[in-house]
Amino acid sequence: SKNVQWGILFLVKLLLLLFYMKFYKNHNYPGIRKNIWSNKDLIDVSHSSEATLDKFLAWRQDDLLLRVKHDNAQFVTWRDFDGDTVGLANKFAMCTGTSGGVNQDHNENPIGLASTIAHEMGHNFGLSHDAPDCTCGSTSSGTDCVMAEKAGNQMFPELFSSCSLSQLAEFLERAQPSCLQKPTSSRIIAVGPRCGNAIVDPGEECDCGTECTNPCCDASTCRLTAGSQCAHGQCCEKCQLKSSRSVCRQSAGNCDLPEFCTGLSSDCPEDSFEMNGKPCYKTLQGSGTVQGYCYNGQCPTREHHCWRLFGPGAQVAPDLCFNLNQRGEEGANCGKNKFGFIRCAPQYVSPSVIHPEFRVMKFQH
Repeated sequence: SKNVQWGILFLVKLLLLLFYMKFYKNHNYPGIRKNIWSNKDLIDVSHSSEATLDKFLAWRQDDLLLRVKHDNAQFVTWRDFDGDTVGLANKFAMCTGTSGGVNQDHNENPIGLASTIAHEMGHNFGLSHDAPDCTCGSTSSGTDCVMAEKAGNQMFPELFSSCSLSQLAEFLERAQPSCLQKPTSSRIIAVGPRCGNAIVDPGEECDCGTECTNPCCDASTCRLTAGSQCAHGQCCEKCQLKSSRSVCRQSAGNCDLPEFCTGLSSDCPEDSFEMNGKPCYKTLQGSGTVQGYCYNGQCPTREHHCWRLFGPGAQVAPDLCFNLNQRGEEGANCGKNKFGFIRCAPQYVSPSVIHPEFRVMKFQH
């Protein structure tokens, strides 16, 4: 049938796309998982990119996240979206329930789809469309970079612009997306365990993949080479275990603690941090030094929380706005019980609700 033919073609394009997206290999992501709806669509996929995005993100929240732990999901469809739109995603959504996007398979070349996915994922990271003065390379203008609003001279852009890199750095500092702090320990991939998949499966001593250049690992057997104690890990250096008390993970801030090698394992110990509730301070561009309280190794502040939810330009409201929470009414409360809305005690007034002055909505490609 036509659906089967399209499915086979899509699988071939998907394999080419994953091969093209070398970014993930270079950054040691544990895996990219595909989920193909072979019998029927599990959501209503329409020509409206906004309606499709809303339904896909709802399905991700209610179904996919319950089955597979992941940080971001990108939906690919052959459906022709309205107008010139080939993709849509929410900004600043990485590591939230709306971390995802929808993408139209709009070109026979799989790199076209890869560029669209990179663009929409860029929006999830808080990236805006490039201005004309943004550059990505010595001869490229903002119209030739990944986050260009429309394709320029470069049909399939491969590079992010200088503007995108600055926005990404600001997003990582201000938003502190927790899912990106360290790799997950539960490695879920789309294929079964085998030697050569670049993941150390049970029974293997190492696995350096099919393009192995690691002298500590025998790629054909996934066993350590003669004289090697290790092949991977932050506590492995020149095929030997680092001595105990060698720092393997620096402190990431005044709420985080450094980690040290044990001398017995090539892996760095689990992340540890200061006690929750300890006062901490952050220096934010344009806001000076602001106080927060440690929570799971981070130093969240009201400024950070407001920026995380609503993007650049958002500001924490005056204390007068937060004092409204003491009324215990809809939109101004500290929860609800069987008797109605709960009034906030003075010490809990501030964290419960934020009234920002600016909000960022959806952006289209």
